[in-house]
Parts: sequence; C-alpha cells; structure tokens
Amino acid sequence: SRRATATDPSAVKRAGDKDPKRPPAPERPAAGEIRPNRRDVFRVVAFSDCRAQSLDTVVEWLRQQKNRPDLAIYCGDDCSRFRPNRGTNFFEKIAKETRFGLAAVLGNDDDSSLRSSISGRKVFEVHSAPVKLGPLNLVGSEGAPKRPDVLPIGRLCYTEDQIERHLRTVLGRVEPGPIVIVSHSPPFGVLDWGVRFGAGNKGSIALRAGMKRTPTTKLVFCGHVHRMGGRAEVLDNALVVNAASHDSETEPIRLADVHLSNIERPQHDIVVQWHYLYPLADLRSICDIGVKAAERLTSAGITCVRDLASVAPQKLSQILGMQPNAVARFILLAKARITCNMIPRERFPSPPLPRIFLDIETDPSPKNDRYVWLIGCLEEPTGKFTQFLARTPNEMPKILRRFAKYCGTNAKAKFLAYSGSNFDRNKLVLHMKNARIAVPSSLERCVDLLHPIKRAVAVSTPSYRLKELAQAFGYVLRHDYLDGLQAAGCYENA
Repeated sequence: SRRATATDPSAVKRAGDKDPKRPPAPERPAAGEIRPNRRDVFRVVAFSDCRAQSLDTVVEWLRQQKNRPDLAIYCGDDCSRFRPNRGTNFFEKIAKETRFGLAAVLGNDDDSSLRSSISGRKVFEVHSAPVKLGPLNLVGSEGAPKRPDVLPIGRLCYTEDQIERHLRTVLGRVEPGPIVIVSHSPPFGVLDWGVRFGAGNKGSIALRAGMKRTPTTKLVFCGHVHRMGGRAEVLDNALVVNAASHDSETEPIRLADVHLSNIERPQHDIVVQWHYLYPLADLRSICDIGVKAAERLTSAGITCVRDLASVAPQKLSQILGMQPNAVARFILLAKARITCNMIPRERFPSPPLPRIFLDIETDPSPKNDRYVWLIGCLEEPTGKFTQFLARTPNEMPKILRRFAKYCGTNAKAKFLAYSGSNFDRNKLVLHMKNARIAVPSSLERCVDLLHPIKRAVAVSTPSYRLKELAQAFGYVLRHDYLDGLQAAGCYENA
C-alpha cells in the first residue's frame, strides 16, 4: 500500500479485446503437458508482499522439503524483485521446486508493465488469462480496489466495476472443476482490516460478490493487508488465505502451506499450516544474540546464520567469551532456523497434573502496577476455562478475592505461566498484598515455563515470545494481530 498514481484500465478489458500495448501473453502449458493430479492430497504454498525479505529464503526452504509442493502462488507487490537482472528469475527458481509451477499476479505497488516479468518455464501470470494446473482452475485479480472509502494507493488500482467486469470475464472462461482465485486484495470484510492510510476494510466488494456468484470457488489466496497476513477464514464455500508479510527485511516471510484433500468432491478438506521463514543473513535474528555478540562474530568471519550453524563450539566459545556448553545452544538455534524445524536439547521437566495455565492482563503503563483487569485460567486436562474480569479498574479487589477462592478450590493444582520473570505471579501477589488478601500457596508455587522450554528445545523463531513459540508448535492464534498492549488500550477506551 504505497504511492498513489493513475492506473491503466486496459488490464480489465473483456476477453478478446485487442490491446497493442499489452505485453506478450505468458508461457502457457502445452496440451497434455500438465495432467490431473491423481494423488489424494494436492499441496499449495503461497506468499505475498515480499517487499524486502530475501527471495533466496523461499527457494532454500522449498529445496529442503522432502515432498515438494504441487504449486506455488505469489499474490503480488514488488514483483520487480523477482527479476533483479537479466540472468535471474526468482519466479522460475521457485517454480522449479514445485510439481506444476508458480502462478502470480501483480500488486497495487507494481506497474502494469511488469506483467511480462511474470514469465518463464512453469510460470503463469493468471490475471490476463486463467490456467488449469492439476485439478485446479486458477483465476487472477491483480492490484487493489479504489472507491470513496479506500484511497487509491499505488500504481495499480481499479474501480469495483472494473474488478467485477474482469472477474465475470475470466470466471466465465474456466474449465469445469474447482476454482482458486489468486488476488492481491482480500475480499471485502474478510482479513482486510488495515490501519495504514486510514483504518477500515481494504478488500474488494466485487471479489466478494464474485466468490458468492461462483460456488465452485474453493480457495482465495490474497495479501495486501499486511497486519492480517498469516491467517485464514471461511467465506461462503471458500477458504480465504491472507499470506501477506510485513515490509521489513527483519520480518519473516509468512508462507501458507495448504493441503487439499478430495478437492473435487463436496465434502473436501483444506488444511492450512503456516511457516515463518526468517532471514539467514542477520545474526541478531538468533535468540539472545545482541549487537555486541553479532559484531564479535562478524569480525571473526561468521557473517550469517549458516556460518553460525557450522562453527565448532570451542571456537564459538573463544569468540564470545562463554563456556562451550553455553554457546552450543546458539549453534542449535542456527540449525533450527535453517531447517525451519525445532531441535530437542534436553528433557522437558513436565510439571505434574493437575495443571492450570495462568495469564493476566494489566494496565498499559510501563510498570503495570496500577491494576490487573483480567485473570485467565485454563485447566488441564479438562479444558475448562475460567475468567475473572474487572469491568472497571475499581473492581480489581473483587476479582482478586474471587481468584483467591478459585486457588483454594484448586489447592493441589500446579499453576503455570509464561514470561521469563514470573510476571503473572509477582503482579498478582503484589496487588493481593496491597488489598490485604491472603496469597494462596498454590499461587506462590506458580512455575514460569519460559526458561525450561528454552533449555528443552531450539526453535526456528528469533525469540521465545509466546506468540512466536505457539506458531512454531503449529498453534493457530485466534487474534494474532492483537497484542497485550493493544488489548489494554481497548480496555481503557471501552
């Protein structure tokens, strides 16, 4: 979502219209070249808005896959980065690591002249014309919508009428079978809430209408709204997958790994797994390696994560001035980053049952000492979830007393929290003492899980923050765009 300029509407002309300015059609599969996939599962990987991250990261990840994907999809923006010079074609490099190839569209920050750059062996620019790859009909919709409530940010923006005419044309040309729409913009009201250039829904109304009009649409891949990337939601008969990444070289590439089973049947299954591909060049992206440590490593010739993964522990110990057993975890973290897999380190000391996971929300001030407004408890293994909510800060003593009573009822349970500093326990004890409430012994014995987990496993994420750790273990966050500070701000403004 960047610069506002006029756009060329010729890209949304109806099929058959001749346009001498339109670039040559991309390479299409010859008859019989691509046969229907007869396997039970069709695997698609998708990403979008890769504005700053290294594209080599995607190629390397694909090469490490034991079972290569059937198809790769790119949903647009900064497509010029895929063709940085005459001899390099990242579209083609990525397509080579798949069974059928790569399908892509331009984003709103791209120029229409870049359509011709989406080309090469097994590379398909699907906005200009649909293509069938395996069992899937791929239809493209490039750019972003422009209407009174959405600023026309970027080079490639279309009115909703133009988008509707384009979709009616291309959807009318597809062969029988399930449809996958590759769109830069999400459909209106689904994974499209953005705050940059004004808060609101940035998605396309025409795209949403086209999905409803075409019930054989099974999947919509999109991007554009960065803060909603890494999420998937169902709309009508289709699953919408927003694979946008934030535009910073230190941010990961969010890669959707989609497995489709029985896709041509009414009772089909679609499973989405998210991979977060972090840069391999930045040593500081390894947990607990700061600026000074990175400078020492670089001076010693260790300039990237791959170098760190192959260095001997004794040498690394000398460079960093630490014991060999202390630096060994840096090597494992580097290996985990390269392979995008967790690596076990030592046995995890699992606390005994029954267990209760504890989390609190506090005021947004730096010290968080004014009040606790929410206490959440999840009991294992029953799954019972209990909340203690102070509707106003003045109700804090009330929920503390209720929580103390809850602790008494669960006196034999082991309370578990996650912060690295016993934050939840310490804040509750502080406020209970100030309110002259007896601190339950079960709360006093609360265990902080961060450091035991760090000792037990090396993860591929740049930190052990709970949200990143959850994603590494495959947990799907319900509101991954909302952090604790934003939640506290919403509470204070309510």
